[in-house]
Amino acid sequence: MFEDYPDVVTVKELCQMLKIGRNTAYDLLKSGTIPSIFVGRQRRIRKADIIFFLAKSVESFAKKCYNDSNQFSGNSDLSKTEPPGGSVAKGENL
Repeated sequence: MFEDYPDVVTVKELCQMLKIGRNTAYDLLKSGTIPSIFVGRQRRIRKADIIFFLAKSVESFAKKCYNDSNQFSGNSDLSKTEPPGGSVAKGENL
C-alpha cells in the first residue's frame, strides 16, 4: 500500500494518499488522530502511521456495522412484528 510514497511524507502527500483536502488533513494532524512531527516549520508524517490510521478506521467501521446489524437481537423477520399500539385491521377507521 502506498509503494510510490516515501516512508515520511508531507501534508500535501498525505492529502493525495487519503484523497482529502488540506483542512481535513490539518484537522487530523492537530487532533493527534494521525501523529506528525515538525521539521523546521513543516509537518512530516510517517507512512506507517497513515496505514495504521486507515486500519483503525476500517476496524471501527466494521464494528459499527456489526453492532447495527444485530440491534434487533434475534428478531430477523420484521414483517411479523406489530407496530407500536397493536395492529390495524383493514378497513378499520383510525
